[in-house]
Amino acid sequence: MAFKLKILIPIIFALAFYTNQIFGQKLINNVGVNFFGVNIPPINRTILQYSLSYFPQINIKEFNNSSITIGSPLGIGVYIERGGDFDIFTHFNYEIPLVLDYNIGLTSKESLKKIGCYFGFGFSYNHYSFKEETTYSFTGASYGLLYRAGIKLKKQKGFFSNHINSIGLYYLEGMELNKLKTVGLSFFLGL
Repeated sequence: MAFKLKILIPIIFALAFYTNQIFGQKLINNVGVNFFGVNIPPINRTILQYSLSYFPQINIKEFNNSSITIGSPLGIGVYIERGGDFDIFTHFNYEIPLVLDYNIGLTSKESLKKIGCYFGFGFSYNHYSFKEETTYSFTGASYGLLYRAGIKLKKQKGFFSNHINSIGLYYLEGMELNKLKTVGLSFFLGL
């Protein structure tokens, strides 16, 4: 799997930086945050984590009231928390997905619509690490099909006006031995 990631990551970044030459389309940049829970059977626990994300995407096909986009909402999260019994919990995660979305309504910055929706799927590789100071820890990876859906909103005035923002849900059921299940909520601001 590490070999595949060494190939996939440069391809994603090459697509992101050379979209005008490859697709003749404009790069759409988004930044945001993901909140998600991961069911971890080996320790019989669901852990909650977050990640900060950068989401480059491009419209690969536009229709009258819809479009198809391809993108990669890359995420990384690190944080430390103190428990009630003075235990220290350490969390680390990163996400490397590649997704294809079908957008309805609000399909581009040039669209006159104020609201739209999207649904899509893709493939994701996620790494999770969780450690409680005294009792247990887990480090592992999950990879598999990713399903996502949400709404898009365009702010008309003020800060970030004429930018497309989105709120969405996603689900990943791992194909690895532990078959980790991840359910998340994402918020993205268009730049």
